[in-house]
Amino acid sequence: MDRRRLALVFGNDRYPKNKLNSCRKDAKDVSAKLKELGFHCTVYLDQNKRQMDIAIRDFCAIILNDDCVLVYFSGHGMEAKGKNYLVPIENIQDPEFDCINLEELLKQLNNCGDNLLNIIILDACRADQENDTWKTKATSAENEHTLKPAFGKALSGHVRLPNQSQFVLIYSADPGTVSFAAGPHTNGNSFFTYSLLNHISTSNIKLEDMLKEVSKEIKLKSQRRQRPWLHSCLDEDFFFKRKGQSALVNHININTKWTQHGITIAGGNGQGNQLNQLDGPEGIYVDDDHQTIYIADWGNHRIVEWKYGAKNGQVVAGGNGNGNGSDQLSFPTNVIVDKKNDSLIICDKGNRRVVRWSCQNGRNGETIISDIDCWGLTMDNNGDFYVTDYWKSEVRRWKQGDTEGTIVAGGNGQGNHLNQLHHPTYIFVDEHHSVYVSDITNHRVIKWMKGAKEGIVVAGRKGRGNGLTQLSFPRGVIVNHLGNVYVTDYGNHRIMRWCKRSCEGSIVVGGNGEGKQLNQFYRPTGLSFDVQGSLYVVDEEPDIGDLEVVEIEHNGESLADSWFLDDITIEMPTKGRAFYFACHEWLSKEKVISYEVTFYTCDVSHAGTGANVSLILYGTLDNIGIRGSKQKGELTKLHIEHDSSMISPDWFLDKVEVINMNTNETISFSCNRWLGKRHDDHEIQRDLLPMKIS
Repeated sequence: MDRRRLALVFGNDRYPKNKLNSCRKDAKDVSAKLKELGFHCTVYLDQNKRQMDIAIRDFCAIILNDDCVLVYFSGHGMEAKGKNYLVPIENIQDPEFDCINLEELLKQLNNCGDNLLNIIILDACRADQENDTWKTKATSAENEHTLKPAFGKALSGHVRLPNQSQFVLIYSADPGTVSFAAGPHTNGNSFFTYSLLNHISTSNIKLEDMLKEVSKEIKLKSQRRQRPWLHSCLDEDFFFKRKGQSALVNHININTKWTQHGITIAGGNGQGNQLNQLDGPEGIYVDDDHQTIYIADWGNHRIVEWKYGAKNGQVVAGGNGNGNGSDQLSFPTNVIVDKKNDSLIICDKGNRRVVRWSCQNGRNGETIISDIDCWGLTMDNNGDFYVTDYWKSEVRRWKQGDTEGTIVAGGNGQGNHLNQLHHPTYIFVDEHHSVYVSDITNHRVIKWMKGAKEGIVVAGRKGRGNGLTQLSFPRGVIVNHLGNVYVTDYGNHRIMRWCKRSCEGSIVVGGNGEGKQLNQFYRPTGLSFDVQGSLYVVDEEPDIGDLEVVEIEHNGESLADSWFLDDITIEMPTKGRAFYFACHEWLSKEKVISYEVTFYTCDVSHAGTGANVSLILYGTLDNIGIRGSKQKGELTKLHIEHDSSMISPDWFLDKVEVINMNTNETISFSCNRWLGKRHDDHEIQRDLLPMKIS
């Protein structure tokens, strides 16, 4: 049976007495591993009795029939009056009122649904009357000779398992022994959790056999002073991982459908830098453990954390303006969470670096990769980083301690051959370490298997376009266990699914034109799923801001081609405002002239732009357009700008030449500067002065 997987994880270290030193880390690492294995995890650290009760209540509320339910606890435990208890972070007066009754917890789980499979893992030792403790005051097995009880009496081995559902209880130690805390060779974990993490994701091994391997390793490390103990009433085989299984969105298949009207969960209040706003967001990371999403808020130079249901986000990295200081970011494009090290990993594109930022109120980032035009970022199941280099058109893998990284995709110059990439952006790495790359200028997604010299096109096959065989500047990419590719089709304002070995894709959501309706996208970028299969898409909100200038004209093709325009009023109900523009002039062919405008791009690398360009010509009497206008005097200034759209908007403009089509007079407006957010002074508009040529 393909069961939905849910997990509740506790780690209690900071007791008022008998503090522990590995339980918080144990909980975080177990949660990260379970998430890789397809569990929807909720983790709680250092919880008191009331907090644990609420956490259990909320967890039970989401359990459905046929679910696989896992509860992990690392912390102190005790027995009193024949009952077993999990110990919260508070002073214990009466365990019946101050602790979590283990047997009552099992009953609660049993009553949550039919045909459940329950796995209870307690990283704490059962002990007999000779040893009144689960977790001792020991810091390691190597230096512990005299074992003393931490709380109350020994945990009883008599636990009644409810018979309506399947249960398995895994204890970290045999009766009469202790569960040792972190040692010098356990990576900061307890002996049990360290060994559990080493074996739990082994493919095609039954739970009972996996625990045998854990037991062998623990006995060796603890010099045979500790071994796990299992009490089971399973009537089916359970595997944490099947061979070839990708834990990511495993329950999503070709028949899965999504509602066509999305819900705004972050931003949606116009472009801006307030905590309820975003500015050109790019990458997104969904943290199921903490019901949080992280967004690379590109234009605000920050990473924003949004809790599920929150109206405002919180800045967790950057947010101190555009700059290269250790507390600053510059146009970040992507962010992931490194659960093992409790930190964010950020593509700080404007500063050409990848930075690590602590999740524990970190005020400064640490550069871990420098001099790289990074855009996309991900991590594999070994903890290795994969980063795209936009201009070098390559993807590199960075193992811990690497100074150069290893090319795993591209690296043969910009191009459209199968051994090349052209401006790679987002990436995904599967469990076999195959790399999927959004090859944006080639309008395709290409898969590079581990060790391959060239890639395989898996989405987008006939150049740029809006057909089902095509993509337009693809961005975010995710691949499920079936090899189906999900990609944000940026230029077509839609999310596409390309099934394995398919010649064309299908529209998952969007595809209704660009816009801000809930069934539309406007230049979607980042893409993610949560473990429930919900789809998260980063989308810009079209907003031209306050109206400043209105240009109006007619084609002059009617017999009555003269029009006296008095004024224009434009209402914007969403802003509760109206804009009034006075004219009081005739619009006619009288004295209408035309201008021919030529733009010259500097002869330097990557100087051209794909953005939309606009300009205004100013004369001695008024500003005018370029398609036709009454003469307003000699030209005195040219205002030029672009909208910073498309993948390569930055533009090194040499000059602009304007020809008066009536007089053949040519006027040159010199620039010789960048218009772009990533270059020069980061401005996308310039005012140029004229220099008459003829």
